Amino acid sequence: MIASLRGSPQLISQIVIFESSNLVYAFIDWYEVGTFYVIDADVFDFVERCRKHTATGLLLGDLLETVRNLGFEHLILSGVPLGGQKLAPMVELNGWPTGWFERYVEAEHAAVDGVCIYSAKTLKPFLWAEVPAKWSDTEGSRRVAGEATEFGIRSGFAVPMLSVHHWQSVLSFASSQKNCSLSPRQQGQLVTMAVYAGMSIQALSNDDDGDEGPLTDREKEVLLWAAAGKTSSEISQILGLTERTVKWHSTRARQAFGVATTTQAVVEAVRRRLIHP
Repeated sequence: MIASLRGSPQLISQIVIFESSNLVYAFIDWYEVGTFYVIDADVFDFVERCRKHTATGLLLGDLLETVRNLGFEHLILSGVPLGGQKLAPMVELNGWPTGWFERYVEAEHAAVDGVCIYSAKTLKPFLWAEVPAKWSDTEGSRRVAGEATEFGIRSGFAVPMLSVHHWQSVLSFASSQKNCSLSPRQQGQLVTMAVYAGMSIQALSNDDDGDEGPLTDREKEVLLWAAAGKTSSEISQILGLTERTVKWHSTRARQAFGVATTTQAVVEAVRRRLIHP
């Protein structure tokens, strides 16, 4: 079995304990992780609990409690806004300080925040300090970082992820520490927990949605023919509708996904497995 250690040592280990001939042996694999830590058993326990959570609030509280041992007090899981999309409707787990989230949304900081911008451009987990200067060293991004310190947010670690509900999602962990330092092992632990949290959110969302989905059958038909390269005029003839009605269904599909073009709506519908060209 895996034994969990608590405290704040400079050196910590995973201890694998096994019994043989009525004796207990322990193999200790020491590694330096600093003041904050979790061990692999904590991660596995969280993963197991993910399968049992029936509400997002329970999942959020569990994840916050677990990552606190790594020095993170806040987190947010959200779709990454693109093309003028608003952040608020895309948030799936909100563990940000209340005042900071409200200010961030009202000021539309997502459009200039280097962490948010970079999260749309990579699937590689990263420390906030690793965001390239072309996005982090702008006036807007520096302003966001400065305002965040007013709410005790100074550093962090982001885990971008593919998403069923958005073009891309990110789970961002925030710390009050000036410099967020994580070992490769700790980063791996955070990525594992982030991925399972994202999967759990998706499962809970699917349970809430039932079988209706975001598109009507007619909207799916229109997108399916658009995926085949048909114009609105051609689709109207195929489906026996007016061209105006076809365009209306295309508009409704774009609105359902929060995208700007019918091509983007087609890609999103395919990615969510709502249509199969």
